[in-house]
Amino acid sequence: MAITFEQARKSLAFLDHHQLEPSAIYYEMALAYITGDLPDLVKDIETRTDGGVRLAWSEADKIVQDFLGKNRAMLDKREKEVAQQTRQLGDLTSEVHEVTSGLERDVANTVSEATGWPEASSEFLSRLAYAERELAELRSNVTKLQARLDSKADGEPDQGRDALTQALNRDGAHDVLRNLTCDGRSYIIIMFGLDNLSDLNAKHDRSVGDNILSALASTLRHFFQEQELIRWAGNQFVVVLRETPLMHARVIAEEALVAMSQRRLRLRGTGEWIGVVTASAGIVVGHREITTDVLDLARANLMSASEAGGNRVKG
Repeated sequence: MAITFEQARKSLAFLDHHQLEPSAIYYEMALAYITGDLPDLVKDIETRTDGGVRLAWSEADKIVQDFLGKNRAMLDKREKEVAQQTRQLGDLTSEVHEVTSGLERDVANTVSEATGWPEASSEFLSRLAYAERELAELRSNVTKLQARLDSKADGEPDQGRDALTQALNRDGAHDVLRNLTCDGRSYIIIMFGLDNLSDLNAKHDRSVGDNILSALASTLRHFFQEQELIRWAGNQFVVVLRETPLMHARVIAEEALVAMSQRRLRLRGTGEWIGVVTASAGIVVGHREITTDVLDLARANLMSASEAGGNRVKG
């Protein structure tokens, strides 16, 4: 079957929405969902994502195993093709980046030496500089993608990330936290947690709780796109901010909590609405304090906010 550009675009948008890496195997799953070629796969995904829940990596792997496992050899081949094409793209962007960088410098020198340079040419120089910055960012993204593909090709699990949410775990966050106290600059730590996870687990089951945790993680990633999300404990996620005003950090945290409370999370199978699910947050400004002490204070603020009714930021 010929794949249209629209189907390819929607498949990549699907992976981006669910924060799944654009590897060949996940792309194959997304394409099967978009085209509807595998009705059972479509039904499974719609059941898992009912109510706006995003697919966890573990769920995506289960779907691949259940519905695409028989095509594993073909997918392995495509995985290698994707990696090879990514390397070629990386080489191309590097070469073009060098050309545009040199061209920008040459044009800038010409402008500075010439008299009566047309105004339109200054606009051209500005657009060229913008394009060069965009290309530099593309090259950076390609490099990151290649690193992820190479890591996946090695077949070794990432010991620094939580299997459920793909957030950094404590081991993975070691360098992030250690560097906070090296330069003496202040930083902000925000610890988030669901208000009633134990009640939700008791009322439903652990898998429902896992899906809600994944929903919280995806919500936090949406609002803190420039920061690494850390799963510090079972129901505790940490975000570290540098060079951010405290008031601004608080506003973003509050917006994230509002977004979480507005998610319409439903049970798989029955489609029953779980009800309003809220989270709270504890916020702390650190300087040269021992990071664990700051984290303990953030946790205390989180617990206080949750016990005060939840859906709020304290600190």
